[in-house]
Parts: sequence; structure tokens; C-alpha cells
Amino acid sequence: MLPFKKKIVEASNSVVHFLECHEDNFIDLWEKSILLHDGDIHQQKVRENGYKMYDLVKRALRNTISEGEMKQLAEKVAKERMEAEINIGEFVYNNNVGRSIVVSYVFQSGLSRNDLQLIIDKVNTYFDHFCFLVVSEYTSLKENEKC
Repeated sequence: MLPFKKKIVEASNSVVHFLECHEDNFIDLWEKSILLHDGDIHQQKVRENGYKMYDLVKRALRNTISEGEMKQLAEKVAKERMEAEINIGEFVYNNNVGRSIVVSYVFQSGLSRNDLQLIIDKVNTYFDHFCFLVVSEYTSLKENEKC
């Protein structure tokens, strides 16, 4: 039996490889499933942000992402949602759609049942944390706007 750390690294690498093979499918499916208003001034950036998020998820699984990088994307997304005057709930929904698709892909990756739980926990933690960062920054921007 492999030591725990080595086992999770191998499982993570296996999932990342699977995600990389299905990247275009993920982006297409996510883009078809999200909420996006016609009047959103940052519509063209939504696909770009979805791709960046997908890349960050892969890096999070490999433990090669810093908190600063997560915050940087979170601040960008929050600012764009603010400028577009879009309810932050739309972002939360779209974030959760992305999570659901990634978790679906994790199930399709061929991992053992035990490894699945470890990877899904990691994915959920990452999406939860990113959502928290975006909503916190958005709230801060909204509060500063009132001043």
C-alpha cells in the first residue's frame, strides 16, 4: 500500500491529466450552463475567467497555486461583477456550475472510491474558498461604493 501522501499525489495527477484531456469540453459545457445577461459589459471575459478558474483548479490539485494567485483572480472577478452591475448570486451560481462539472469529471476519471473522496474534498474546498474570496471582495467594493 502506498503511503498516504504519495497516493494523493498520484490521484491528483491522474485527475489533472483527465481534466487536461477534457478541457475544451469543460469550457463548452460550462459556458452553455451558466447564467449570463446580455447587458453584461464583461461577457467576453467570462469564458476567459472560466478557463483561468479551470487552470487554477488543476493547479490546486497539484498544490502549485498560491493564496495570492487565488486572491488576484478573485479580485478581478469581483471588480468585473461590480462594474457589470450584476448580482453576485449570478457568480455564485456559475461557480457552482463549474464545481459540478469538475466533480462529474473527477467521477469519470477512473479513480478508486477512496481516492475519489480525497479529490472531491479538495475540489470542494478550493471552490468554496474561491467563492468566499470573490464574494468578500465584491462586498467590500460595494461598501466602499456607498461612501
